[in-house]
Amino acid sequence: MKTPLILIADDYPDNVELLEQRLENAGYHTATAADGEEALRRVEELCPDLLLLDIVMPGKSGIEVIGALRQQREFQDLPIIVLSARTEVDDRVAGLNAGADEYLLKPIEEAELLARVRAMLRLQEAVRAGQRLEAENQRLRQEIAAREGFGEVVGQSAPMQEVYGLIQKVARTAVSVLITGESGTGKELVGRAIHRQSPRREGPFVAINCGALPETLLEAELFGHKRGAFTGASADREGLFEAADGGTLFLDEIGDVSAATQVRLLRVLQEGEVTRLGENRPRPVDARILAATNKNLKAEVQAGRFREDLYFRLNVIPIRLPPLRQRREDILPLAEFFLQRHSQRHRRPLPALNPEARRLLLDYEWPGNVRELEHEMERVLTLGEPGESVGPALLSEEVRGVGEPIRDELPGRDGTLKGRMEQVERRFLEEALGQNNWNQTRTAEVLGLTRQGLIKKLQRYGIRGKSGE
Repeated sequence: MKTPLILIADDYPDNVELLEQRLENAGYHTATAADGEEALRRVEELCPDLLLLDIVMPGKSGIEVIGALRQQREFQDLPIIVLSARTEVDDRVAGLNAGADEYLLKPIEEAELLARVRAMLRLQEAVRAGQRLEAENQRLRQEIAAREGFGEVVGQSAPMQEVYGLIQKVARTAVSVLITGESGTGKELVGRAIHRQSPRREGPFVAINCGALPETLLEAELFGHKRGAFTGASADREGLFEAADGGTLFLDEIGDVSAATQVRLLRVLQEGEVTRLGENRPRPVDARILAATNKNLKAEVQAGRFREDLYFRLNVIPIRLPPLRQRREDILPLAEFFLQRHSQRHRRPLPALNPEARRLLLDYEWPGNVRELEHEMERVLTLGEPGESVGPALLSEEVRGVGEPIRDELPGRDGTLKGRMEQVERRFLEEALGQNNWNQTRTAEVLGLTRQGLIKKLQRYGIRGKSGE
């Protein structure tokens, strides 16, 4: 614990020397000032824990020093004890009125001095503890607000910090946002986070997977229909654009929408109105559109499978979600988050991940991204005994495979160090090719090789493509 520093401001050297001796003998550090101006300078310089201040001094008086300090925010809580002669009753009252906390009468008794000093320092420590508690409460409130704002989007890696920054910026606007990323990266969670932080947060958030429905059913869901518009339309029904009025409509897998539906979507975005199937009367709608896809829409446009004008309407602000393998520092926090969530859901004790399981989770490539990791954590929680720590045996074969010993049966290699290293390199190349759908250019980029360098290694190990070429 830090030894308190006490500043003594008095223009009589004998008084200062006596106070210094008594305080230092009691275990305190001391500093001195000979007048009011110096007292102010030394307070600002040293930030003492307590000020012993004589009332009558040359230049600035003790009253003026107190007034100057109390006007500064950082010194409003500085404990101040004024030193006063017995005949200076008015000065003592003036000092207390100016903001002093206590006074001592000269000549000062040692026992009274130390008792008053201890009392003031205890008070100061209580004030500081309260300030620390308030600061911690404020930090926790901010963290909770941030977490509520981002929902279940978890991660503190640099790529995710960029995503959080984009979410906060676009949430305040009404522009369309296109969220891209591999399957399982959490695109809908980002959409919900944008809605939650937007001025439309009190409105509905409506989500639909456009790739999961055939064209006719998708249009009926999006735009609504009139009774008798098609077989099975037994009543009038509003579509999701109308249901999301005043809120947000999240169109997942927008890249799978048919050409005809793309035309109708574009009209809604341009005109701000929707026409139900079987009707001619347009209805105004006010829904913010967030779209998501795991496809490269720009390539789809170039291939003629996606309308360019709709692409530009949707892609006003793009947000790309990184795959989990590109933010490995988030793997363990995500794993623990999912374990905690599913332990609460299934009312089971929260298990711990042992070091070997943590290593395997970090080494695995997670082709299914965050969704695959969540399923893995639900699996280990289901298979494990209550209270049992999570070890490799509870992990799936895919995840455990990263840590399996190298097999001697790999063709053409001996048991030497060089041979074993070649076995490792061969398996690593095969896994990288598989994860990139045997695309050599993309695999070379991921591995930091030139395409020719990769081809030479494949030839060396006799690794061929999926079709054997």
